[in-house]
Formats: sequence, C-alpha cells, structure tokens
Amino acid sequence: MAKKLKEFLSQLEDRLPADLLRIDRPIDPSRFEVTALLQHLENRSRFPALLFEKPLNLHGKPSSFPVLSNLFATRGRCALALGLDPKDGALPLSLEYARREEQLIPPVKVPAREAPVKEVIKCDKEADIYEFPIVRHHAMDPAP
Repeated sequence: MAKKLKEFLSQLEDRLPADLLRIDRPIDPSRFEVTALLQHLENRSRFPALLFEKPLNLHGKPSSFPVLSNLFATRGRCALALGLDPKDGALPLSLEYARREEQLIPPVKVPAREAPVKEVIKCDKEADIYEFPIVRHHAMDPAP
C-alpha cells in the first residue's frame, strides 16, 4: 500500500494505466477548463483521475503546482489505495474500510521545523494566493 501520493500515482499507472490521464498542456483552472473536462468525461460515463501538469495560476502564468482531480472517483481506485486488488471494490472494500475504522492508528507527529509543509514559508506581502492554480467549479464561485 502506497503511503505517499507520488507512490500511489505510480502504482495507479502500473496497475490501472487507463485510470490516470496526464494532461501536459497548459490549462486555466479558473476558467472552467478542469471542470469542463471532468463533465465531458462524466457525460460519457468515464471517471479517470486527471493530473494537470501545467495549470496556470491566477496571474495567468504557469504554476509550479499540478492539479489532481477525481483520484478516488471509483471504488477500484479506493481499493487500490487501501492495498486491495482493484477488483475488490465492492464488499471487500467496504469490509476493509469498516475494519480500519475500528482500528484507528494515532497520527505520526513531526516537529514543526522538520514538517514538509514548512519547506516554503511566505509571510505578509510575499504570500500570494494567486500563485496557486485555483479550480473554479461554478459560475457563481467568488474569486479567492
């Protein structure tokens, strides 16, 4: 069972290659390009995970952050994430999930100065939410 997102994506490409679509051209998530593609696929009863590798940020420039969507849209991928065979996405997945709910494990505490989330710290005017590729889902979504 993969413990990190990159490991899981590699596992997904190995075990269920048709379940991960990599989009390597620039897209603008703030102009519904992510959600339009998701809707287009859903209308065709297709639910792959989509990894947008070159999204634009809210300044209209390439973001250093990819966008991943629909990762757990199928029970087969949920089963794979829990270390099960993707074909076990029905009852075995439900039973495994219930078992894990009964046997919760405590989180691993990482000292603040060692936490990966603290690799880049920006404060005050240096912090700019517009650097992120913000996905707009609905026409009435307010701007960030």
